Amino acid sequence: MKQNFNKTFKFLISYFLNLFKLFLPFYLFHAFFTFLPFSCFFYLFTFFYFFILFYLFTFFMLFLPFYIFHTF
Repeated sequence: MKQNFNKTFKFLISYFLNLFKLFLPFYLFHAFFTFLPFSCFFYLFTFFYFFILFYLFTFFMLFLPFYIFHTF
């Protein structure tokens, strides 16, 4: 039981670290460009585009492993 818990814990840690490394460039890109509004349209486009695609997607991806482990 303890060994299975350790494997699960290691998997979750590596999963979240890889997820963080995957999305870090997009977070930095979003943080950089939303503070440089070349035009109102560009500002709104970058904010909503990155919010919808990356913040919400990451939010759901964070709960995916818990959903998988809960079902099996």
